[in-house]
Amino acid sequence: MKVVHHYRGLSASACRGLINELRILQALAEGQYGPAQFLLQPYLGHDKWAWLSSMGYMHILTEYCPGGDLNAYRGQLTSPHLLLCCS
Repeated sequence: MKVVHHYRGLSASACRGLINELRILQALAEGQYGPAQFLLQPYLGHDKWAWLSSMGYMHILTEYCPGGDLNAYRGQLTSPHLLLCCS
């Protein structure tokens, strides 16, 4: 779970970045080619995978990554995936 402190004084660029992250996660989860294999996906086992708490924190729930190491969880990128990421 990613937790971001969201408050009234948040800069416009930081706010746009957070909104863009949520939009990208949603688009990746609903992608026409299926989920991207090299990214953690939003946790879709529940209808709410992102929410704003009453204490001013945005919570974003994604797949569990054991040990916090995405490389160990997903493995190294193949050459075709690497080319796709870099293009």
